[in-house]
Amino acid sequence: MAGKVTPDTPLLKFLETSMTRRGWLGRIYGAQYWLQGGILSSTEDAPISVVSIRRRPLPDAPYEGFATLKGEGIPFQSVQIDIPESECDIPALLSLNSGTNIHCILSNAAPWYTALNLGAAFATGKIIIFLRGEPERGLLTAYRDMFQAHPTMLAARGKLSIPDLDACACQVTGSFALADDTGCWPVDLDENMAVAADTFFALGGFDESLTGGYGALDFSIRLFGHTPDFDCQRYVPQAQVALSAQEYSNLPLEDYLFQRQRSWLQLNDSLKRYLELYGKFWQEQNGRRNRV
Repeated sequence: MAGKVTPDTPLLKFLETSMTRRGWLGRIYGAQYWLQGGILSSTEDAPISVVSIRRRPLPDAPYEGFATLKGEGIPFQSVQIDIPESECDIPALLSLNSGTNIHCILSNAAPWYTALNLGAAFATGKIIIFLRGEPERGLLTAYRDMFQAHPTMLAARGKLSIPDLDACACQVTGSFALADDTGCWPVDLDENMAVAADTFFALGGFDESLTGGYGALDFSIRLFGHTPDFDCQRYVPQAQVALSAQEYSNLPLEDYLFQRQRSWLQLNDSLKRYLELYGKFWQEQNGRRNRV
């Protein structure tokens, strides 16, 4: 079913059922406010849900990431969330949908983590993968194998590359460039992370009051407070995503970095010195394990 979302559309009914099952029913009213249109192509369950999000996507540029992942032969549910620059782009974006299970168009004023939480609310899998950019083949396999190999693991982050900005990729992403032999690490990468669905919903998902940039790190901190086990968060270097510099074509790089800096200051202000101590703790623990 495509088009404008109303209370009786299958898309919203499916969302209400999913939110009820996850204990998030109270959030349905916010979802109704932000949803501008969508397509519900399939309600079939899968063990993994992949939520891809795009802000200000070009209306003539389809998302190719799900096609890449389908080449791995692992069943997954695909959820695409688009935040267009203008409502005029909605018909064109919906016409680009090609085999995506759920495709939602949100208001251009939708906050970043509201969009991610809404995408998660549609998810039916036991594992939810959040992506921004184009995944490389092998990502699904890498995350699935890591969860299977480490039954106590609750969340993981992969690797992000920006081919056009290699020289300052670490600065642009606002995240650490990790050695491939890193084992356990906090989930600090919004653009490429996976989490056990039950844990994600139990902790309330992403903090929607945060500026886009460090919601994953905030979630990591709350996750560690809930389950203070070093083995619960891991690094999966084989799960790779490439983010084109074109993603920032409508948001100058200087403004993007300023937004991330503002997000970092916001998180620092709420956590005071704890954020610095949290980072040191993970570095020390990782160093200790590598020496064993």
